[in-house]
Amino acid sequence: MFKRLDAPHTPGKPNSGGPQLKFKFCAMLSAVVAKIPNSKFLGGSDLLDGDPCFMSVQSSGRGRNARTHIRLETPRWIFITRDIDGAYPDWKHVVPAVNANWTIVKLNPPAASRLLQVIPKLPGIDGSLDPVQLRIERCLSIEGRNRDEKDWTKVAVPDVTITGKPHTLLLNRNYLGQALKFGFDEFAIEADCSPVVFTKAGRKFVIMPIRPDSAATSRLNSG
Repeated sequence: MFKRLDAPHTPGKPNSGGPQLKFKFCAMLSAVVAKIPNSKFLGGSDLLDGDPCFMSVQSSGRGRNARTHIRLETPRWIFITRDIDGAYPDWKHVVPAVNANWTIVKLNPPAASRLLQVIPKLPGIDGSLDPVQLRIERCLSIEGRNRDEKDWTKVAVPDVTITGKPHTLLLNRNYLGQALKFGFDEFAIEADCSPVVFTKAGRKFVIMPIRPDSAATSRLNSG
């Protein structure tokens, strides 16, 4: 949902019009790129758990006097900040384009439900990276282990269609869970340490895998 900063937080559009509108995006959209400063508040691990988040952007002034304010809002909190000055990287170079050389994993509804049930129960929650390992071969399995364990706890995930080469990659379980909660039921992998691109009806959700050496360091630091 997009709205002006002075719009009331009331769902829907008044019959007489007004500053608040809702749009359903099906394929493409023109977007304003907002550069949000790093914040300890926004870094909270459970900040967006279960809550929809709305972003509003308001620009004022021109030239050197131009200012942009960003408002993030959920039912529990409101965060307002100024945009960071400077050019933002081209998003097309950040979000990779999937092609026929990538491995594609299609999750049927039972598979997505099983992953959501298993992810929080697997060992390996360290309060930092919280890694889980996806093993993509002929079948899909998800694995976890604690820092003092040698062997992985492995859970098979049925009802999955896999096309392409095998891969084994580490992901932050919180990001993986968010992708599944948002309804993404297909993802593509080019390499074990390359961005994983989740897709659903024209939407994309990108997760960067955890390097194995980073996961090892995280386990040592949490001990």
